[in-house]
Amino acid sequence: MIRIESNFGERSTQFARYAAAWTRAVAEGLRDVAITVERAAAANLRGPKSAAPGSYPVPIRSNKLRLSLQSRFGQRESMVINSALYARAVHDGFTPYGNPHARYSIVPRPYLQDAVDSTDISEVMAIRIDKAMPA
Repeated sequence: MIRIESNFGERSTQFARYAAAWTRAVAEGLRDVAITVERAAAANLRGPKSAAPGSYPVPIRSNKLRLSLQSRFGQRESMVINSALYARAVHDGFTPYGNPHARYSIVPRPYLQDAVDSTDISEVMAIRIDKAMPA
């Protein structure tokens, strides 16, 4: 007679624990990424007030642009937004009426994209996942 035993119940519990830890770690990692990007974007919006218009980092004039940065995150996504009405014009640049010869064009200063590019997203996520996963 051959006796076969299984530790399936124990393994199933262990896998469920890993799945819960993984889900929590990814959500926390996405939160950490959003906060890191938001801080880097805020740093890109802290130029000296005396700087010339169009300089980079973006000079502080009213501080509204920096204070309008927000992070939002959920279980599977995170985002950093700027709710100031003129945020896109500063980030992407602006040419009135599409006229390349317009007198008051705004040169692009991609403070948010530069913040994303300077953040090692894989590293931020790996740190959070390594902390959260059970041994």
